[in-house]
Amino acid sequence: MVLSMLLLVPVALASWPEPPSTGWATVQDAPLIACVQDADGRPWCYAETDAPVAFSRVVAVIRDLDHYPDTFDHVDQVRRVDANTAWIHIDYPSPLTDRDYVARFTQVDDAAVTAPAGSVGGFHIRFHAAESADAPPTASAVRLPHAAGGYDAWDLGNGRTRIRYTWETEIGGDLPTWVSERARTTHGSEVIDGIVKNAGG
Repeated sequence: MVLSMLLLVPVALASWPEPPSTGWATVQDAPLIACVQDADGRPWCYAETDAPVAFSRVVAVIRDLDHYPDTFDHVDQVRRVDANTAWIHIDYPSPLTDRDYVARFTQVDDAAVTAPAGSVGGFHIRFHAAESADAPPTASAVRLPHAAGGYDAWDLGNGRTRIRYTWETEIGGDLPTWVSERARTTHGSEVIDGIVKNAGG
């Protein structure tokens, strides 16, 4: 196993909004991005596409946490705190302040996640905000205390993979609504595009 890979152990699925379900509103078609508010009023979105890339390559990209700055345009730093926890820094365009968060990653058993029809296996990672004394202090960034989300990949056969990225989209700070809405669609597209590109698509 490559040292940069997440050392994950399957766990039971945590309680969170699993798309697609009633109430998700489509905000973009390609890749599909749909959003909803959870019971606490926090905004969630998911981005999804079917791509002509091998399932094994998609899984390798998702697991390769230390290379996320090479995969995702706005992630410019990742610092491992332990095998499954990392500090992640997001570069926001000037004059906006950068964001960061500490996330703990866990793998979810495939049987706990609803699979699309015709898929022949899946891979699932969830992450939630964590605290760690080993994480860099927040100085020039807005820390995201509710950061959470997950990556899902399903093998559709014939070299095709369904990729889904779900995330809690609250970006903190005193920003106009249109900035937050723009950030959601931009982020979702960049994550999906980054995975597909780095998986060979």
